[in-house]
Amino acid sequence: MKQSEITFSRYINGPGVAWLLILGAIALGAWGFMWGMGQPLSGDRGLWLPSPNLWIADPLTSMVVNAIGLCVVILLMLWLNSTYSLMRSHSRLFVGLFALMEVATPLSTLQFGGGTLLALVVLIDLAIFYSCYLEPRNTRRTFLAFFLLSAGALCQYAFVPYVAVFLVGLAQMRAFTLKMLLAALLGCITPLWIGAGLGLIDLTIVRLPQYDDILGRLTQLRALPWIICTVVSLAVGIATGLSNLVTVYRYNARARAFNGLLMGVSILTGLLCIIDMANLTAYITLLNCCVAFQIGMFIRIHMQQRAYILSLSLIVIYTSIAIWSILMPLLA
Repeated sequence: MKQSEITFSRYINGPGVAWLLILGAIALGAWGFMWGMGQPLSGDRGLWLPSPNLWIADPLTSMVVNAIGLCVVILLMLWLNSTYSLMRSHSRLFVGLFALMEVATPLSTLQFGGGTLLALVVLIDLAIFYSCYLEPRNTRRTFLAFFLLSAGALCQYAFVPYVAVFLVGLAQMRAFTLKMLLAALLGCITPLWIGAGLGLIDLTIVRLPQYDDILGRLTQLRALPWIICTVVSLAVGIATGLSNLVTVYRYNARARAFNGLLMGVSILTGLLCIIDMANLTAYITLLNCCVAFQIGMFIRIHMQQRAYILSLSLIVIYTSIAIWSILMPLLA
């Protein structure tokens, strides 16, 4: 690479561009909300309690709460990377790309729902598990991690599959002991026990998910940008993830364990997006998180091979999809 290209690459991966992308995503999101892109999701996906998309009736309040939640997600992503060196880089570009991915899928961005809640809980659980590496006595943290997943499952069944991936995560963190397994089991049971004890839920009655017309929306022309954005994210996540595996395999055991758990969450989320399309809005935010991490790692690894071209391409693609999704109601 020429010196000018190296300078430009460093600028693209600098904090200024990341914050500019986040501000641009906020502007596009506000524009989309004013143009009526925040269509409410009316389906109930809770096993015992109402799902998060039914918690806030006012559309503006729901959007603001969701925006705050996404800001917390971004802060958690930055903290995870800086604390555990997931990408071995302090670049913030990946959170800017995450913000663009989110605004390109307005159905899951412009209102509070299970997607934002799932992303928050899984990121918190990743932080908890990373802190338990080679610490098989941290049963309280393990209990908390599975408690959060179980509590989330009360109001959104999308949390349930992640119990399995975090059980495997105990082995990846080299902390799989009988005490840790019991702590995980108690963490899963406790929310149910508390809910039943307070009279909030009836354990003998499990509510079947009640979907809205999400599948019908996916067949509409106006849903085309949203579908394309999801397909692009899946394709980019698979390509960058497979490429990253080759390099991560050469890292030390600690780095391999951390990235292995993140990869496990990424693979499960991608599969759920395909298998459980009726509940796609619950997974898309977490998918964007995982893909953003993989993109950031790929750019860090291939910094000297003009990886900035991928950065610019994705910025253009996701920005175009976001604008297209906002204008689609007028074009349809």
